Formats: sequence, C-alpha cells, structure tokens
Amino acid sequence: TAAPGFDGYAGWLGAWGEAQLLSATPRTLPFIDRVIGDGALTLAVRRLFESLLLDEAWLKRHVRATTAQAREVARVFAWRQVMAMRAEAALLPVQREGLERGAVRGLADAYLTAIERAHVVQPERGRFLVDTAPLTPAMQSLDAWALEAHLLQLIRERFNEDWWRNPAAGRFLSDLAMRGSTEDAAT
Repeated sequence: TAAPGFDGYAGWLGAWGEAQLLSATPRTLPFIDRVIGDGALTLAVRRLFESLLLDEAWLKRHVRATTAQAREVARVFAWRQVMAMRAEAALLPVQREGLERGAVRGLADAYLTAIERAHVVQPERGRFLVDTAPLTPAMQSLDAWALEAHLLQLIRERFNEDWWRNPAAGRFLSDLAMRGSTEDAAT
C-alpha cells in the first residue's frame, strides 16, 4: 500500500509508470542505450503518471473521489508541482555557481535568496549544501518537466482526455521505450 498523502500516492504512481517504461525497453539494446543516457525521458514518464493526480476524471474513477474532492486534490497537487518546479528552477543558477566556484561563503546566501523567492518563505540555512550539491541533476529534472508537458499534450491530442483508459496510449509509451535512451529529451 502507498504511504498516505501526495508523496506516497504520487511516488507509487510514478514508480509504476517508470517500471512500465523500463520493462518495455528491449534487452536486445546495448547496455548503454538501455541504462545510460538522458534520464529526462524516464523522469518525464514518471511525472506523467504522477500527474494522474491532476486529472479529475481519473480521481473520480480510480480513487472514487467526489467531484468536489477530485477538484480539490487536483488543485492542491498542481500547487505542489508548481512549487517543486519553481524551487528546481531557482536552484539552477546557484548549483551552476557552486560547480564553477566551489562551496564559497556567498553560495549559502545565494541559496537562501533563490529559495526564498521561489517558495516565499525563508528556508533552513544549513540545507544549502544538500540542495546545491553538484550531483543533483537539476537540468535533467527541468528537461523532464518540459518533456512531461509535451508528452501529455501529445497523448491527449492522439488519444483524448482520458488517455489512461486507451490501450493505444500504452502502445505509444511502449514504442517510446523501445528506443531506450538513445535520444536526448529535446529530441
């Protein structure tokens, strides 16, 4: 069972979508094309399935929420996603500065300013070393946000608003997985 709250349900839906994508990737592809490459596609598919929590029809059908409950869940989850994306975008210049200059005194102040602008609250000062770590794939994550929005628009155009009920949408995502990570997110 999923943990309660958005983190639990979104994590479960995202992991399920990611597992579907990875299971459709053929083992005949070379290792580098199956595993190593632009991870934005995998993250975008993960977010595509997490975004089912934004779909009122899906919430009413699968979670059995009332219309008012589905609207409220979608609204709050949308706010949660916007705040996460704002924080990632705000941290990108700070992470870049950290990579270029190293952990300098001004980096903590730049972090505090960026997060305060993004979230409109003052963050913990000590988190800047975790949130601005050079290994945090912020650019890949921002690519995934853009790719997820494009994938959702494309899937809705081809398969209609309730694409999650259409088996052809599943085949479309499987065909996407057949290529592995041979292309970058923009392609």
